[in-house]
Amino acid sequence: SMWFLSQDWKAKQLLLVWGDTAGHVPWLFYDNSTGHYLNIDEHPYYWLDGRSALRPDQMPPEENNWVPDTAHIPDLVHTPYLITGSRYYRDLQDAVAHFSIMYTWPPQRCNYGLFDQGLLYTEGGAPMGFALREINWAGYV
Repeated sequence: SMWFLSQDWKAKQLLLVWGDTAGHVPWLFYDNSTGHYLNIDEHPYYWLDGRSALRPDQMPPEENNWVPDTAHIPDLVHTPYLITGSRYYRDLQDAVAHFSIMYTWPPQRCNYGLFDQGLLYTEGGAPMGFALREINWAGYV
């Protein structure tokens, strides 16, 4: 967002590097059988957490020490998408939104058993706040 204020090309380059970095964060869970990112419609019981018995094969190994969570989601792609209109950044925004939903423990994202409602509830403000920000931005753009 510093680029918006300064219009300095170096700030813009840094902003785009942050956007490109988002493509390397382990939150890209693409479902080849459906042609889009994992979602609760096709996989209502998946949980993108190391404690889950039911999770996708794309989960990073625990020993890599880079396990994202919804309490610490950086805003890496929203602004790069707004200034470039790039499909790459748009797809990454979708990936982060889907990750935010799929990382939430299934009973909490489904109102404790009402899986068809798709509600999101987490204990603690930060996880729910960051997740809702990403979902909102993906829906907005």
